[in-house]
Amino acid sequence: MQPMEVLAAILPNKNTVMDDIITDKNTKTDLSERIIKNIDILEPRLFNRYPDLLIIVDQNAIIERVFSNFPKDFFNTGAPETGKPLLNYLIIEEKAQFKKALRKAVKTKKVEKIILNSTINGVKKIYDARLMPSDEGLVFIIISEVTKSKIAEEALKLSELRFRSIWENSIDGMCMVDLNGIITGINKSFSTLFEIESKDIVGKDFSKMPFSFQDYSMKEFLTSLQHNPSGRAAPTFHEIKAVTKSGKSLYLEMFNIVIDSLEEEIYEGDILNLCIIRDISERKVAEEVLRESEKHYRTLVETSPDAIILMDSRGVIVNCNRQVYELFSNADTKSIVGSNIIKFVADADKARVRESIKDILTLRKLRNVEFNIIASPDKITPVEINASLIESGVGASIGIIAVVRDISAWKAAQSALVRSEMQFRSVWEHSHDGMRLTDENGRIIAVNPAYASMVGIPGEKLIGRLYFDVYEGSAENNENIRVNKYKECFRNRDFKNFFTPRPKLKSGQLLDVDVKFSFIEHNTAKPVLLSIFRDIAERTKAEESLRNSEKLAGIGKMAAYISHEIRTPLASIGLNLEMLYRDLVLPPKKQRNWNIIHREIIRLNNMVKNILLFSKNHNDLLLVRINLRNLINATKDLLGPTLKAKNINIINRIVNLEFMADYQRLQTVILHLIENSIESIGQNGDIEIYSEEDNTHYHIYFKDNGIGIECASRIFEPFYTTKHSGTGLGLSIIKKIMESHNGNVTLVNAKMGETIFCLSFLKQGQLNEVR
Repeated sequence: MQPMEVLAAILPNKNTVMDDIITDKNTKTDLSERIIKNIDILEPRLFNRYPDLLIIVDQNAIIERVFSNFPKDFFNTGAPETGKPLLNYLIIEEKAQFKKALRKAVKTKKVEKIILNSTINGVKKIYDARLMPSDEGLVFIIISEVTKSKIAEEALKLSELRFRSIWENSIDGMCMVDLNGIITGINKSFSTLFEIESKDIVGKDFSKMPFSFQDYSMKEFLTSLQHNPSGRAAPTFHEIKAVTKSGKSLYLEMFNIVIDSLEEEIYEGDILNLCIIRDISERKVAEEVLRESEKHYRTLVETSPDAIILMDSRGVIVNCNRQVYELFSNADTKSIVGSNIIKFVADADKARVRESIKDILTLRKLRNVEFNIIASPDKITPVEINASLIESGVGASIGIIAVVRDISAWKAAQSALVRSEMQFRSVWEHSHDGMRLTDENGRIIAVNPAYASMVGIPGEKLIGRLYFDVYEGSAENNENIRVNKYKECFRNRDFKNFFTPRPKLKSGQLLDVDVKFSFIEHNTAKPVLLSIFRDIAERTKAEESLRNSEKLAGIGKMAAYISHEIRTPLASIGLNLEMLYRDLVLPPKKQRNWNIIHREIIRLNNMVKNILLFSKNHNDLLLVRINLRNLINATKDLLGPTLKAKNINIINRIVNLEFMADYQRLQTVILHLIENSIESIGQNGDIEIYSEEDNTHYHIYFKDNGIGIECASRIFEPFYTTKHSGTGLGLSIIKKIMESHNGNVTLVNAKMGETIFCLSFLKQGQLNEVR
């Protein structure tokens, strides 16, 4: 590059400047050298016209000259000196690229351009550097700051990119319309919305497009913009109806935004109208649905079988449906609307309702909470309440809506269901009959303990097995025959001749049972077969026992009648003898005779009392929760004088054992057992009472160190006794009372020095299972 070309590139008016350079046409001095020699003349003129930095370096980037008026903070260590490397002074991030550009300019003799980035005093700056080589090996470097222009350029690109991204990807239709109503561009969504291609619409009049607008004219809007420039500042909004090319009706929202020229003077064509069109058809449909929903909601509220109450945040009722009046026994409007909900709540629940209202205000809802309300002065009704906080669009609470459901019938049904379930479970678990459930394929799905005991196999090992696996001869060769026969009977619901009498179990034992079949069917579950196995031997034994019971009942009735007839005269005899004894002074022999008479009267009186107690019906129990330790201590207090006189100690080891029982009858049982132990001990002994438990029962033991019991196998028979003065009814009475409690009494040990009786009570379901 020639020096004049370099100057032409950097000087606005090279001729004026060159006139001031001293030239010698006869000398061979290079023009570059003359420019450098006369740079002092050139520099003021140059900086008056050109504010960029001019640096002249050789091909190794050694500084030949730097114009001094350029800001000094461009360099990192003061002003650069001639003869020093330029890169020692420049604060740039692209030093390697700069050196490479310099070498390339020297080599190719062409101008090289490079963008330089620099951070000066914490401020990011951008420079444009042009490296212009001369033929004499010098390089003129012009560095111009372009920070503002580069930032503006990048912002413009970003703005264009954002607009293009919005234009192309917007779900709203967009089109540009000039003031003459000519469409200059549309986006994809506009094309899709109106079922029209860009080539068919761009350049055409907006009002002549193949779709129609109702109640709106674009021409009128554009004409108003031409005559009223002040109206261009605010965007306009219109809600319109449109019909597409295919005849589809649309509801649209149109926003018109005027894009104005940046020039001060407005010319036709400098203004564009940006139309943003949004399809609100679904919203319109939703609004219509909402209106219909509001109607349905009002109908639902009025016809709902539940009471619906609207109240404020304090619990004051502001509105309600007609079911509320029915719930509160047709109370008039004045007594409900305007009253606080607390007024209608039972006293025991008022505090809970107040807390629940607070919970609704904080948690915004209340779900399935039960309260008792005062339906009428003489009626308390259980209800279930679901409530929600009603809020405005800005989150402010407006009130509370509560749905109140009368659950008195449900409560009764639930209680009946619980009782039914407990009864079924009790029957299933404690039935003496074996019960088995099988599916349609003959596989066992459940058995009760009685069935497992009958077949001699634990219940958990029977689940999933075929029903005939418990019998002898269940080989594979006849398995399909049995299964097919079972399936056929199951389909036909006919098992009359299915069971083989007296089948032999795998243990070799004959199963002497009577079997009944029935189906359990439900709409939501598969049918199952219930098989009930009743041991015939047990039934025979029960029948015999029934006959004996009838005989004993007859004897008992007769004994009760006789005892009742004897009791009154016997009491009269005893009373009169007492009165005579007070007035008589008897010699010792007569005194012994009177003592015998008195003792026998007491014995006869006890016998009559026991006979009446034995004949009494013990099934009408009054069940209460009993603390056994307290009951034993109370009985011990009753016998205190006798225990003290005979030096007998009762050791009560029962701790925190409670269950349901009849207090008076259970005290009779305990009293009889302790009295028997006292008679067995005589003098100086201990009676120990303790308990154990298993999965199903509480066991209470009475242990004494008396003389033991003879003929232990018959002690529970009525009227059997080994005592000279006993009636033989004490243990029989105990047995009857325990059986009425679904319990049992057993003699665990009868040997001398260690006689033990055991009372057994059911752990679960005792209240419902007592007969």
